[in-house]
Order: sequence, then structure tokens, then C-alpha cells
Amino acid sequence: MLPGHGLLPVSWKYAEFSARILSGYAERYLKYPMVHADAGDKNIDVAAQKNGKYRTAGHIAEQTLNESMLMIPLVTAYDLIRYSGVLDESGKRNIEENLIRAMADCINVYKSGKSNWQTWHNSALLYAGIVLGDKEMVTQAYLDKENGFMTQMNISVLPEGMWYENSWGYHYYTLSALTIMAEGSRRLGIDIYSHEKMHKMYLIAFNYLMSDGSLPRFGDAVDDSPVNPSVNEEAYAFYKDERLLSTLPAEPTWDMISLGRDPNLKAELPKSGSNLIPGSGHAILATNGPGKLTAAITYGPYGGFHGHFDKLSFVFFGYGQELGVDPGRAASQAYRLPIHREWYKATTGHNAVLVDGKSQKEAGGELIAYSANESYAAIAAYAGPAFDSIAHKRFMLLGPSYLLVVDQLNSSDGIEHTFDWLYHNKGNSVSCDMTSAEAIPGELPSGYSYLKDVKAFKVDGSKPAGIIFSNDQVSTHVTMLSDPADIVFLLQPGLCRVLLTELL
Repeated sequence: MLPGHGLLPVSWKYAEFSARILSGYAERYLKYPMVHADAGDKNIDVAAQKNGKYRTAGHIAEQTLNESMLMIPLVTAYDLIRYSGVLDESGKRNIEENLIRAMADCINVYKSGKSNWQTWHNSALLYAGIVLGDKEMVTQAYLDKENGFMTQMNISVLPEGMWYENSWGYHYYTLSALTIMAEGSRRLGIDIYSHEKMHKMYLIAFNYLMSDGSLPRFGDAVDDSPVNPSVNEEAYAFYKDERLLSTLPAEPTWDMISLGRDPNLKAELPKSGSNLIPGSGHAILATNGPGKLTAAITYGPYGGFHGHFDKLSFVFFGYGQELGVDPGRAASQAYRLPIHREWYKATTGHNAVLVDGKSQKEAGGELIAYSANESYAAIAAYAGPAFDSIAHKRFMLLGPSYLLVVDQLNSSDGIEHTFDWLYHNKGNSVSCDMTSAEAIPGELPSGYSYLKDVKAFKVDGSKPAGIIFSNDQVSTHVTMLSDPADIVFLLQPGLCRVLLTELL
């Protein structure tokens, strides 16, 4: 062991290696040209517009969000080695001023307020401020009136604890930054875990469980569940809540060991149940029949950049699997591609209703009524100003073996409208008992351009329209009242969809 430092020789080796990396970045950071996601031309002087058009630019990453995320391991590494003896005072000043402070200054140009970015910015500023001994920077991270932690809790967290973007992927993404901030704060002797909204953020997902243990895919989500050890381990260490324990691994992990969790402690993931979450504008319907059916509907406030035009859209689960599907977002996070705007985010990708081929507007809906017991669960909700001149109300009743959906659309302008009733179900095939027709979906909405292998069927109006989605384990039967003017479009195979168009 090296005298005075308590480090094994191998640790000294890695401390020296870390010092070289940090020192190298310190020497280069401000010399790197600034880059920005929207500035593809290398001839653009991004740095000249850092305080204007390109406020989110960085020296290492193309946005301050990523530089904030980089700040956490960078500062942690520096904190681990700065008293090891591998850096003299000049070397420490170089890293602190030309890398850590310079990066903090770059991040701090963009103050984003109600945004998951700002949460990561605050965590980065807190960590930087701690190692720099900069009280003003630390205070800003907590108490800035428009951007600090306290403000974020007030303006960005909905009453029951869900992040305002109404997307589980971004709820947990933000919670990761908040957990980093809470752990840094804990080492300062500051407790932010006890903030009521923080506590709710860790637990709210358990009110949304579908019958397969997943979470409904609203907004820019992919495949999410409450099983998030990267945040739940730290949260369990503080709250000791068995719901959090149920999501943690039995095998040893660094966090388990460092936080002292007993691996013999076990808990079961809670079962799904009906819940109304009015602040977020969601309702969960669950029944105790043989298929353990669950459904979820969204009617609440628009979720901003990561929200979707999906008022009154629903998802449906049963027999241990996802049936009625919300698309979430592409796994590639292809936000800049047209398909995100025209399909994933648009109303076309959801189990909702289109009016005249147009996506909904940014809108928040309203709850009309909700009731639930073990056998039945029901909700009625209004889409608010999602459409011009059309009031859309949806009633859903979940029984032990079926889901009833009733839509009421009333026009206030006295003119003819086209309604597309959209439903997406997982399956290998889709079939119906109607007569084939020569028809194609219209040019609107633009998202229809992504539909392939479309088959059309004419409805005669003498009987309900019957459609069957099938896979290897379960078949979903969709039965709809019909009118002679209706046309049904089916897509197969894979993720099957039905577009029922009614002219009124």
C-alpha cells in the first residue's frame, strides 16, 4: 500500500490512468469546435451563436443534455483521485477550471425550465459545484427560481408523481437524473428523497401495472416496467418499500453491496388492479376473469415534445400478453425522421379516432365518470379540444372476458365528416367475414403512406362487422356495429390493424 493514501499499487495505476484522461480532456475541451445536432455543415460557426440559436451546443457532445450526463462520471472519477497524490495542485486546477467549470459554463447557457434536460443539467451543476467548492453553483441546482430542483418538482411532476411528459421511458430517464442528484445530496447531508413528489415518482408506476407486469406504452415509451434497479435500489435503501424490493435482483450488484441490502429479503411484484390517476389523466381497468384482462386509457394533459396526439387512445392486455397496442416510439429514437411525426406521434399510430384524416391537436381531455370493482371497470372521458368542431366522448367497460368501447362524436358545424376508427392488435394474421372491395385508404393522414398489404372490405349494414386477430396463443375478436357506408381496411401479418371508415 502507498503511504498516506490507502491505495493498492493496482489502484494507483488506474488513478494515474484516470488523471491522464481527465488532464487530456482539460487541455483540449475548450479547443474542440462546438457541435450542435442541427448544424450539419462544418463551416457553421456554432460557437458564435452559442448564446442564441445554438444554446444547446457542446464541445464534446452535440447537446448540453449529453454533456450533463458526461459530467456525472467525469466528476466522480476526479473526486476519487484528486487526493490520491497522482495530481499536483497545478494538475487539479487544470481539470477543475478548464474541464469541469468550463463544461458547467457550457451547460448553464441553456436553461430549459420544464424539461427532462434541466433535471440532468441540475445534477451536473450540483456535482460540478461540489468538487469545485462553488456554493453558488450548488445553490442554483437546488433553488434557481425557474430551473432548480424545487421548481422542477413543482412544475414538472404531476400530482400523483408521474413526470409531465406522460411517457414511462422519460419518467424513468428523468428519475435517473434525480436519483443521481439525491445520492450526491445525501453525501452533502441534504435529504431530497423526503420530498413528497420524489417519493411519489418512485412508486407511481405500481398503479399502472398491466396483467403481464409491464406498463402501458403511452407517449415516447418503448417497453417499460417498474423493474428499474438503477433507480429502485437507491430508493429502496431510503424508503424500505416492498414494492421497490420486488423489482430488485437477487444476485449481488455493486449498488446492492454498497447500499447494504440483504439479498435474502424478497417481495412479490404487486398484481394489476383498477386505478384512476386523474392528475395524469389515465385510468387503469382490470378484472379478475380467466384472462386477467387489463386496459388503460389516456385522456390527460398533452405531454409536450415527448407526448403524442392520442387523447382517448387505449391499450389492451390479456392472457399474459399485450393485445391492443400503442406504438410508443421507434427504438432508434428517430425523432427527426418523418415517420415519428406522421406515425408514432400522430393519431394514426393509436387506438383512437381520426376526423377528416387529420391528427388531433395538442389538447387535454376531461374525466366524465369512473367506477371499478373486481368484476367490472368502466370509464367515460371527453377528448377536449382535440378536434375542430367535433366533440368526442369515449366510454369503456371492461368485463371478465371482453372490452366494450363506445364512441360518441358530435359535429357542431353541420357539414359532412369522415371518421376513421383505428385499432392495432398484435397477431400473426387478421381476417373478417365481409365481402372484399376495391378501395384504398385516402391520402390523409400522411401516416397512411406507411401501411402495407392493405385489404378492403365492404360492409352491407345487415350485421355487425366481425374481425379476428390471431396468434399462436390467443385470438382477439372485434365486433362492430356497421353501416352500409362503412369500409374496413385490414393489414396483415405481424402487427395487425383495422381502419374502419364511416362517412357521416
